[in-house]
Amino acid sequence: MHRFFIAPNDLTGEEVTISGGDFKHITRVLRLGPGDRIIGVLPPGREYTVEITLVGRDRLFGRVTGQVGRLIEPPLEVTLAQALVKGDKLDYIIQKATELGVSRFVPLQTERSIVRLDEGKAEERRLRWQKIAQEAAEQSGRTAMPLVKGLSTLTDLILETGSYDLAFLLWEGENRKGIKSLLRSARNPYRVLLVVGPEGGFSPKEVAQARGGGLTPVSLGPRILRTETAGPVAAALLLYELGDLGGPENEDRS
Repeated sequence: MHRFFIAPNDLTGEEVTISGGDFKHITRVLRLGPGDRIIGVLPPGREYTVEITLVGRDRLFGRVTGQVGRLIEPPLEVTLAQALVKGDKLDYIIQKATELGVSRFVPLQTERSIVRLDEGKAEERRLRWQKIAQEAAEQSGRTAMPLVKGLSTLTDLILETGSYDLAFLLWEGENRKGIKSLLRSARNPYRVLLVVGPEGGFSPKEVAQARGGGLTPVSLGPRILRTETAGPVAAALLLYELGDLGGPENEDRS
């Protein structure tokens, strides 16, 4: 069955209302109608089967018929702070990192970011990225929709590092600390921050600022990865070592 996130104000008792883009997708693309069922992800992150009961002009109505008991979300909360990059690279980063299990995204304006956004354009992009995160979460079976925050700066981000158990700055100039060894020595972290620079990387000033603000510069290995590769790779390593990526540890390998 197809999955859709249901907003809190669209649920009244066992009655569900769906409008907007999801309504169009369900009725015009999937061509579902009364009697058909979908999976609705309802607050606070639980999955239920929903039977469509009525289709109107701009919305449909459904009834919750049962709960789907699955544990989908990773046991840790990962925030990916990604510097603005050219073209649609950030679309790709958000899509793939959502599939992996990242919980929150923070777009960053950095010294070497080629892309510059004013307030209006930044909000327009944020809404686009939030939609991409929603679609990727629905496609990958997530039960929580990742949040895309507004445009921030490294200075703003540093003010929040104290709320994380681990905070890493991915930097190609680091040759002593590898993220693999640091993750394997970590003691049950819950909130983790990954910070990734733009195409030209972070400036020496930004690296020093980050280090002084509680971010640990780390390397992903001897090869330099593109910025659109670095974030998803780091998230995958993190969610493999400390999360649920890779499946249960006691699964049958025979």
